[in-house]
Amino acid sequence: MSLRVDELSVRSGAHRLAGPVSLELAQGETLALVGASGSGKSLTARALLGLLPPGLVAQGAVAWRGAKLDSEAGFRRLRGAQLAYVFQDAASNLHPLKRLATQLHECSIVHRPALSRAARDEAIAAALAAVRLDRSLLQRYPHELSGGQRQRALLALTLLPEPSVLIADEPTSALDATLAGETLDLLFAEVRRRGMALLLITHDATAAGRCHRRLQLDAGAHTSLPIRQPRALHREDVAIESTQLSVVHRKRWWRQEAAALDRVDFSVHRCERVGVHGESGSGKSTLAMALLGLKPIVAGDVRWFGQAIHRLPARALRRLRPRVQMVFQDPYRSLNPVQRIDALLDEARSCAHQSGRDARSWLTAVGLEVDMAQRYPSQLSGGQRQRLALARALATEPEVLICDEATSALDAGNEARIVALIDQLAEERELSLLLISHSAAVSAALCDRVVRMAGGRVV
Repeated sequence: MSLRVDELSVRSGAHRLAGPVSLELAQGETLALVGASGSGKSLTARALLGLLPPGLVAQGAVAWRGAKLDSEAGFRRLRGAQLAYVFQDAASNLHPLKRLATQLHECSIVHRPALSRAARDEAIAAALAAVRLDRSLLQRYPHELSGGQRQRALLALTLLPEPSVLIADEPTSALDATLAGETLDLLFAEVRRRGMALLLITHDATAAGRCHRRLQLDAGAHTSLPIRQPRALHREDVAIESTQLSVVHRKRWWRQEAAALDRVDFSVHRCERVGVHGESGSGKSTLAMALLGLKPIVAGDVRWFGQAIHRLPARALRRLRPRVQMVFQDPYRSLNPVQRIDALLDEARSCAHQSGRDARSWLTAVGLEVDMAQRYPSQLSGGQRQRLALARALATEPEVLICDEATSALDAGNEARIVALIDQLAEERELSLLLISHSAAVSAALCDRVVRMAGGRVV
């Protein structure tokens, strides 16, 4: 056996957060680790690599080729070179100030120092080709890539050292259905070609079914989503809109530019729910960020409740911001890592000058335990962080809610729960909803209409 895990568990003080888990993984074997959000899948993967965040303790045994790993030096010797990890939150694991080309070259130098410059360039080209990532993206920074492109870039970095065991934590969660299928095809093809072992953490039953074996941490729930019935809008006034909106990616210091959004006309009326579909890199997340005023625009206007936000004084814009909230695709980057959860929620309420509903009650509303209020974001699973991000957005009691793949890290049962919660709150509070999703089922359950994007335009 290449990898053996015996009774591995993760604890925070007296609380057990994951496990105990026992598994064996041989060279060339594929194993799917499945379970509900919060069942401990990602924590188990981090524990067997010695990557637990501060405050969490692993118990049990991890052995590599018969030798027990019981020290940080032992884990460090194997991480990356032999045991590689594709993180769920790709953006948090790419250096924000380094271009993709630089990060790939540094990875190659660290893990394959004997390669010549020509061989190194060839290895990088092969890693990019394996994940269908265009070489033109090499000079971009991570923030200039779409969520799907970042995830594939991280996969390329992981494959570059040619590890023996690949641990992939939801590697397709930020990809549309087409790219997800293509990425899985490429991933399994690379595993077979290189003779690697694969530990795949996934909510996708189809992906899990492609593995040799399946280990279920928690049965979870498998709930189908309803289909929303079309309805007439009671209000015709516009909540948020863009007119001829254009955004560019600035590539280099001599100002080469690439269009991210190209003259986009878009609107969401009060009480309306609009879905946005499109392939990874089509401009969906860029549109959301521009509508929120978090992307510089080169042409056009963005209006909230009839006011052009790019022309408002800073104080006036701050007063408006609580009325428009966003659940980001990568919740970990949008949560302060040094603040406890109760402080995060209280801060959101105070910024919005809310004095009604207890902030902690929003944890219960999104399916989180109240005692999690004393934890830090790093002590939550990916799905739990995504639900926390939703709770924080709702704590301001907004009028417009923008959700960028808000259910991508959730299992079927929790996805259904969050969809039902958003549906209920949208009805009760007459929320306008902009939903970016790769899931046709989620859009059908929540949205009144769906628009498609391609090449930075609404088509």
